Amino acid sequence: MRTSLLILTLIFLQPACAQSKKSFKEFEKARQALRGDDIQKALGHLEKVNKKDPDFVDAWILRADIYYGNEDYDKAIAFYKSALKTGKADYVLFNLGETSFINQQYDEAKRYMRAYLDLRRSAARANDMAQRIIVSSEFAAEAIKNPFPFSPENLGKNINDDGHQYFPSISADGEVLVFTERQIKGPKRDEDFFASIKQEDGDWSPKERLKGRLNTDNNEGAQSLSADGNTLFFAGCQRPDGYGSCDIYIAFRDTKGMWSQPQNLGDAINTSAWESMPSISPDGKTLYFVRGKDMRSSKMTIMYSEKRADGNWTTAKPIPGEVNTPHRETTPFIYFDNTRLYFASDGHPGFGDLDFFVSERLEDGTWGKPKNLGYPINTHKEESSLVLSPDGRTGFFASERDEGFGGLDLYKFDVPPPHRGNPVAFVEGVVRDAKTKKVIPSAQLEVIDINKNDTVWILNSDENGAFFIILPAQRDYALSVEKENYLFHSENFSLEQEGADAPRILPVDLNKLEKGESVVLRNIFFDYDKFELKNTSHTELNRVVQLLKRSSNLSIEIAGHTDNQGSDSYNQALSENRARSVKAYLIDSGVAAKRVSIKGYGASSPIASNDSEEGRAANRRIEMVIK
Repeated sequence: MRTSLLILTLIFLQPACAQSKKSFKEFEKARQALRGDDIQKALGHLEKVNKKDPDFVDAWILRADIYYGNEDYDKAIAFYKSALKTGKADYVLFNLGETSFINQQYDEAKRYMRAYLDLRRSAARANDMAQRIIVSSEFAAEAIKNPFPFSPENLGKNINDDGHQYFPSISADGEVLVFTERQIKGPKRDEDFFASIKQEDGDWSPKERLKGRLNTDNNEGAQSLSADGNTLFFAGCQRPDGYGSCDIYIAFRDTKGMWSQPQNLGDAINTSAWESMPSISPDGKTLYFVRGKDMRSSKMTIMYSEKRADGNWTTAKPIPGEVNTPHRETTPFIYFDNTRLYFASDGHPGFGDLDFFVSERLEDGTWGKPKNLGYPINTHKEESSLVLSPDGRTGFFASERDEGFGGLDLYKFDVPPPHRGNPVAFVEGVVRDAKTKKVIPSAQLEVIDINKNDTVWILNSDENGAFFIILPAQRDYALSVEKENYLFHSENFSLEQEGADAPRILPVDLNKLEKGESVVLRNIFFDYDKFELKNTSHTELNRVVQLLKRSSNLSIEIAGHTDNQGSDSYNQALSENRARSVKAYLIDSGVAAKRVSIKGYGASSPIASNDSEEGRAANRRIEMVIK
């Protein structure tokens, strides 16, 4: 909104011609002083003009504009009011409305803007600005009555200096902070990437320039670090392989910590326009970024592109829903739960310029109505480049504050409860051959939220057999791992206690699809002492059905097991009945009955101690054995 004064100055403010030659000459001296950045000299000339010629409206306006530019809004308002008495009501009313809005005089802002609109002779763009200020004044007047606690903490001298540090990004474990830096002194002033590691005491290690071929003599900035910390998306400008002024690039970190030569993401994402500010989803499958005509465009749109199975990206489109407006939406950050999008905008009701907002993904995949993060997190000044740590409550952003080291510094703050992300945890492991212990690349992993029975992740193990998964904490999950010529692996686990700083390690050993091999079907569930299948078992059972349909010569035994609680006869009967329920489901799903045998083992074959509930739970199981 604050750009509007310049726009309207160009529209309305012309050199005065009805005043005396002496006043006009003094006015021109003021303008000449401004061209030389001598503000005090300019103000002196303008004061002389208004003392001699109080009706010289442009002198009043220019004095007000100068104080507006210096953020002395009280004086700016006073001089605009003096100008209003002499004429040019449309221009002056608009400036009074905007300056009153910035100065938190919301009733006055609405009054002046409504009077301005009542004149009905201004450009559509200016009218739109006036309408937005009226709506934002109503919002801000209420929001400022209920401020959130806000005490931003400078990240300290290990990260910040007298240059500019901005665009923070953080890994899913909260341990690695990557940011863009630009120095304002010395011969080297291009943008480069730096990183810092979180220490045991919570402080950050001295920053280090990212190693490898990522940083160049060109500008690199506005990066997004992948959840596992091994991939970096960023904006590179004016490059030989570029499509426009700035494009989105990707680089990879190897096992030695060296970053690869950046690669342009191609014409599905990049165009002749300006693309910047990427944010990669935690599963690595959706890239969000900003597109505009150029970096100063008054319209910027948050776009998205999805990664296909072949590794290529779909043609980017504006994100669906209520986030984008005809104005500026910038610095998107997709939170680690993949359901919350934080961004900056001047198109939604706020406090002026760019404010921080958050939008939640709806069930239909669109993005819901954005919520302003409130006062004093947002002010009339520009706020942008917000990211959250995986705990959901710690925000990082860049700001130029009086208590800083100079230039833009990185700060952290406690995000207000209504706008926090859900805490997340991460799971990692390696897929191996159960006998040879060799790693298995490209195994398919599927994670299901047990309570919702929803698939939340599908991914493949990497070339080292490793996998890394981020999940909302305090939930129960089922994991299935499949690879051709192997029995699938079944696992269930709880993230009730884990946080982002306590990874859950899940080693996965796959058995060959051979006679005598077996797998525990850990995601088949029964109520206590019951043998009726729960609905949450269907996903696992359908996986068995698909396996049998793919391998038509395969026969299996469904083996039921219990813990040692209760009599032997009772446990024997319960284990047989549970195995029989599984067979019935398979038959109902089209599997020939002769291919499935059942056997109840009762408590005779424990795989863990029955002295603890955890051990007894492991012993209550269904196994599938290849016959």
